[in-house]
Amino acid sequence: MDEEKKVVYAITAACIIGIFIVGLLVVTYIPMKEGFSELYFEEHEKLPKIINVGKEEQFAFTVASHELNITSYKYVVSLDADILDEGDFVLHSGENITVDVSFTLTNSSLTFARNLTTTESSCLIFSRPSTMTSGNTNVESDERVLMPVKFPIAGDKNNTIFLKIDPNSSEEYTFRYNAKEPVTETLICFDASNLDKTPNCIEARYISQIGINLSNYNILRNISIFPRTGFDFINSTTIISSNHGNIRMSYEKTISEYRFEFKKVSVEVISEDGTEYEIHYWTIVV
Repeated sequence: MDEEKKVVYAITAACIIGIFIVGLLVVTYIPMKEGFSELYFEEHEKLPKIINVGKEEQFAFTVASHELNITSYKYVVSLDADILDEGDFVLHSGENITVDVSFTLTNSSLTFARNLTTTESSCLIFSRPSTMTSGNTNVESDERVLMPVKFPIAGDKNNTIFLKIDPNSSEEYTFRYNAKEPVTETLICFDASNLDKTPNCIEARYISQIGINLSNYNILRNISIFPRTGFDFINSTTIISSNHGNIRMSYEKTISEYRFEFKKVSVEVISEDGTEYEIHYWTIVV
């Protein structure tokens, strides 16, 4: 009988230990409820996508707490690497807060892009010198020739002047043109991971010039088209020289391209446990 009792006690103890172990495993694998937070812009369609220098701009963002406990937060609002605003707050579970941000920028995002220089040269042979006359008196002048000369001043524009050319001497005339012209160009950007020689972004007007045929690539899912604005500063110099009737024209035009760079406005919120939340949008500063 004693032996039977020992066996029963052993079995009972083993069952109790087994139930305890199973209970521990069940408790261990029961998923614990986790909290989280939300971060979003208020009236995102009204975010200042074009910011004027010297003008106060405003927007708002909201943080909603779904954490299990009272949570403290820190936030930083930045334009690229420049901090625009920062602060902190505390939220109970289920609470939210809307933060109003206002800032004034002092510098434009207009940036020098590149210089483009073109040169042209042409030669006109004037083989039959003649004389100029004045009015109806038909008075012979100094044997200069009145000759029309057309030369470019900017883009497709041309200027025509009449020069008094002396076919018996050497002369030189210099004309300069300076202008600032607003520009809006279209950039086509796409994922070029499989196209080693293709840039990620290119101006639409250059696509055909450099031999890229977009129809050859299945890139529609990765393509984006957006405008890029700025200014072209144009400086051109035209030199017309006459060497005894041999007229040569040389033309040089330099276009200095300045474009507005897109700036990233970011809102970063960090909770007390180190969890980071971030939202952003893009703008230009004019």
